[in-house]
Amino acid sequence: MQSPQPTHHDVIIIGGGPQALAVASRLREQTPGALYTDTEHERLLWHVRHKKRAPNVQNIDPLAVHSESYPCAATPRELSILVLDKGAGKWMHQWRRGFEALEISHLRSPMFFHPDPSDPDALKAFALREGREKELVEIEGVVSRMVSKHEQKKKRYVKRKPLGSNVNERDRCQYFTPSSTLFCDFCDEVIDRYNLANIIQQGDVRDIQHTVHPATSESIFHVSLSDGRASTSRYVVLALGAATIPNIPRPPIGEERCAMCHSSEVIARGFVVCPALQEKINRGEETCVALVGGGLTSAQIADVLLRKGVSHVYLICRGHLKVKHFDFPLTWLGKYKNLHHADFWSQQDPAARVAMIREARNGGSITPAYHAILQSHRAAKRLTIKPHTTVADQTWCSASRNWNIHLAPATGPAKTICCDHVYWATGSTVSIGDLPFLANFRAAHPIELCCGFPCITRDLQWRPDVPLFVVGGYAALEIGPAAFNLLGSRSGAERIVRRMGEMMEGGCDSCGVEETTLGAEGEDDGEWDGLEELRGGAGNWFEALGEIDA
Repeated sequence: MQSPQPTHHDVIIIGGGPQALAVASRLREQTPGALYTDTEHERLLWHVRHKKRAPNVQNIDPLAVHSESYPCAATPRELSILVLDKGAGKWMHQWRRGFEALEISHLRSPMFFHPDPSDPDALKAFALREGREKELVEIEGVVSRMVSKHEQKKKRYVKRKPLGSNVNERDRCQYFTPSSTLFCDFCDEVIDRYNLANIIQQGDVRDIQHTVHPATSESIFHVSLSDGRASTSRYVVLALGAATIPNIPRPPIGEERCAMCHSSEVIARGFVVCPALQEKINRGEETCVALVGGGLTSAQIADVLLRKGVSHVYLICRGHLKVKHFDFPLTWLGKYKNLHHADFWSQQDPAARVAMIREARNGGSITPAYHAILQSHRAAKRLTIKPHTTVADQTWCSASRNWNIHLAPATGPAKTICCDHVYWATGSTVSIGDLPFLANFRAAHPIELCCGFPCITRDLQWRPDVPLFVVGGYAALEIGPAAFNLLGSRSGAERIVRRMGEMMEGGCDSCGVEETTLGAEGEDDGEWDGLEELRGGAGNWFEALGEIDA
């Protein structure tokens, strides 16, 4: 049977989750909202002062423009986009399945974590427009209390003033968490608004090849799928989850697979209680489960298991249970976030950046809400938490069909527990080098890897000569600790689309980005040429200091 002819597209996005949705919607958005308000304000004012160099914004009134938006070039044509999802070929299918399996009622993220490029407040506006404000729950303990004038006067005499709180009262409206149904409906609205429903297909990528046309020097990607289909494109975006290798000391073999699983398998199959365990619950037998991990997923699995009828759960953590609202410090989100980002981006050593990412995320943590749920199960004597404890060994008994888990606590004697099932909520090892479909591509276009993360460019490009882009957790060396979360989706999409716009022929294309050459009409105002890039919302302000002084 002859293979079908490859279909050609401008952009192929591999992945169908929120990161992919952020890139696809940004490619269709002509007037995206600002990521950094101060920078965008300066860009707008620069356009107003230099009308001759930016003819497309001559009639813009700076007072009539929204404070968190900026003008962009018109779109001469719409890009052809193909999104390949390994699962069901539907937007955010795996995301929704995980939320349903773990019965998550509300997200962990605040209101400004979303993939809509049009407005940072788009999710809040959607909730108000639909009359669903009751589905928003305030994240308590984040916004600082108001300081009276009397206290402010007393602080004037303090020689060394602290930085103060991270979030002001005026930002309280942002620190609400939406319900999972509200967020999914909001994403469906984004998909409909940008007409993205028909560009996604089911497809398991088998291989990626990159060539350059000898006559036109045009970059061409050839993406092969496991079912024999193939597609070509000018650009490829990897929008995959960073979970590659599940952290399990010894993978199950044979009949052990029926009584042991990783949390990633729970999300993939869409339910928590395995069939063998469910049969015991239905027969009214006493059941016991060992759950290894100290992150939010472990707390969610424990809650579902106990509510589904499991008699007792042992929660085994190698440290203590860390309770915090987000999986990285609030200082990376609040008004002092630029201090941390400047420190992160000033690090030139990839290993130093990885160390900063690990320090910021600091392993798994649970939210105060789930901590209260665990404490209620603990008070009912159905949950036992084993902090500072590791699993020394595990043995499977075929006769009784259960596990003997040998625990090694940091202090005190060792202990062995007998359980029916073992869940490993221990996360996964990030390793882009272990993605099988990238093996040939990496051999042809090698780059440096650091602790499994690719050392990509500041524009999230694989190499300057290879227009393959990376977004999500694998882009953490450039985005920072937020790369794994929804917060990193919009900033990553903005970098990628801006770089695509620079590479388009003619200076602008449907990326909503226009290349404006400083002094295009022969004028020279004596300014450093790199200031144009900075005013456009790109570049590094700290690197510019040395250039300007020179």
